[in-house]
Amino acid sequence: MSYEWVMWTILAMVFFMLEMIKPKWVLFWFAIGSIAAIITSIVIPQLEIANQIAMDIFYFDIIVFFGVSLILVIVARPIMKWMFRKESKPMHIEAAIGREEICIEDIDNSRKKGAIRLFGTPWNARTPQDDIKVSEGDKVRILDIDGLCLIVEPIDRNNKTVQTGT
Repeated sequence: MSYEWVMWTILAMVFFMLEMIKPKWVLFWFAIGSIAAIITSIVIPQLEIANQIAMDIFYFDIIVFFGVSLILVIVARPIMKWMFRKESKPMHIEAAIGREEICIEDIDNSRKKGAIRLFGTPWNARTPQDDIKVSEGDKVRILDIDGLCLIVEPIDRNNKTVQTGT
């Protein structure tokens, strides 16, 4: 009796474990190819056709392994990547970029002071240019995040960015 199926089983488990470590939908299909080779290494020797095959059964298993694996990588991998695609959503504070909030403390870069309230919490705020000043109660748009400080620009009541001369 041939025990090639043991090697294919171990190979399938290795491919499955490696795929779990870094899922990219490649090694998974080689694990499935290993399972196809397990089936051929068990079934083919028991058939009468085994004596008529001009090559060793192990080489036939290798052809089945690579054939099934490569076909699945080419055909099934793009389908699985499409089905399990991740939509990129801004995380945590990055979701605040673009929001409009109210200034709760005068923003003056030269004095390094200023704050806005974001999600109910006061945040330090600065303007992108030192000559831009924002008064308490003015509406601002969040442009960026610099450490624990929000970079904001003032907007007027008509939702337009306030332009300053430089």
